[in-house]
Amino acid sequence: ADMPAEGPFHEGGAPMCEAEDGLPVYAYHGFSEEAKPMLQEFRRIDVIRLVFKHMYDWLDSPEMEKQNIYISLFPAVSWDEYEHLTKTWGNLQSGLPTDANTESIRNYLGEQVAFF
Repeated sequence: ADMPAEGPFHEGGAPMCEAEDGLPVYAYHGFSEEAKPMLQEFRRIDVIRLVFKHMYDWLDSPEMEKQNIYISLFPAVSWDEYEHLTKTWGNLQSGLPTDANTESIRNYLGEQVAFF
């Protein structure tokens, strides 16, 4: 599909560049202080995903497991969020997720779990 030219830095019609993994990057914008009010903080789940991605990119996890450096990796629990979800969703008395707690589930467990 044709992409119309936008701005003085990119002629359009093709991805701007390739990421380190060789996949195309279709949009990119550098950070500026002026843009800061339009951005939001990373959620805990976003930070976990970034850390795990970099760990798997930079470390040889199968080799580390083979050498018994570690057995398994998982993020530590945020106790306050855990207690909140346990009271509002994570027990049989609270019933199925509702609109009121779906956002909390999404922020703690991720979109894939909240979707189902």
